[in-house]
Parts: sequence; C-alpha cells; structure tokens
Amino acid sequence: MEPSRIIARREFSPIEGGRTPAVEVLAPVQDAETGDWMCAITFARLESNERTERVWGVDSLQALLLALKRMADIARRRKLRWLDNDHPGTHEICSHD
Repeated sequence: MEPSRIIARREFSPIEGGRTPAVEVLAPVQDAETGDWMCAITFARLESNERTERVWGVDSLQALLLALKRMADIARRRKLRWLDNDHPGTHEICSHD
C-alpha cells in the first residue's frame, strides 16, 4: 500500500509536562490484495513516542468512521480535552450508546 496523506489533525489541550497531544488522521487506502480499506491514526506527544494505529473497513467510509471512533476512544480513555470542553470533541460523530 502507498503511504497516505494527512486529511485531518486535532491538537488537544495541554497535559502534564506542557505537552500538547495531537492526532492525525490519514486518508483511507485500499489493500490491493484483499480489497479492504485501511485508515491510520497517529497520536503525537501522547507518550514518549508517536503511536500509530491502523483500522480496517470493507470500504473507505467504514475505515474512516472506525478510525475516528478509535481516536475518540483513546482520547476519552486518556482524558484528553479539546478547547474548553471536558471531552475530546468527537461526540457529534462518535456516539457511545
């Protein structure tokens, strides 16, 4: 698979130590062998190293939506905040029923 380009980026409110965690969402790319789609999300300045996760779907939209949900889950678990909110700012698209 070819490398993908960044299609979205969010910086969260600073956390202990002055670090400002950020997440980048890369455009979904299709696997030539399986036909499935992969969307990568990269967290920077969350820990000592960058952390990249790959999320798979049967089409590009599913891969993107699942990647956004995974990003929201990680941000919520880490108690990351966005702007003056007490949440990561993804509740509009990633509801948790």
